[in-house]
Amino acid sequence: MPRAFDMVFEAGDMVARLKLLQERWKTEKVLNVIGRRLVRTEIPLVFSRRGPGWAIPNRGGQPLADRGILKNSFLYRVEGGGRLVVGTAHPGANTLNLGAPPVMIRPKNGKWLTIPFGPNLSTTERQTFKLTRYKGVFFRPRGDRLLAFVNEGGAPKLIAVLVKGIGGPGEPQIKKREFLSWRLYGGSALNAAMRYLERGDAAVAA
Repeated sequence: MPRAFDMVFEAGDMVARLKLLQERWKTEKVLNVIGRRLVRTEIPLVFSRRGPGWAIPNRGGQPLADRGILKNSFLYRVEGGGRLVVGTAHPGANTLNLGAPPVMIRPKNGKWLTIPFGPNLSTTERQTFKLTRYKGVFFRPRGDRLLAFVNEGGAPKLIAVLVKGIGGPGEPQIKKREFLSWRLYGGSALNAAMRYLERGDAAVAA
């Protein structure tokens, strides 16, 4: 089950609470409980809460969470030797988690890159944006860019900004938005595993 971006936990290296769990239950069972908790609850919560201080994109919306493709892509597996591997096959996960160095992105075709103007568009309009879908588009220059407008109720409505490139020295192309890190949710995942396993023991005893 290959993953593009994985986080590996060695059971023997985890904190004292995990060692306590291992004393009472088999390591494989403990890691399966923790893995399920991570992919079903803890990781999705990071996305829903917009992570630990994620910057809001210029286009608006929730960073990395508008469509939920990345958030819902996580899987886990338990390997021999007490290893829990949590990861995703999403091709951009590593870059989105760690950020990208300064890079200049330029259009492949034509002279301009089109960036939807988030505050004036709905979530659906931002996600499916194509300038050619709008009728009566007109442009106004501003510095080295163009502003794209449509008329709405007799007034111009800004829908996009056209630029010749994005990024460059001093402007990180993709901001770091950490979502795959044990420090973000390790404690809560271990506590949840303890509660789950103890409830199971109580049910068996009853």
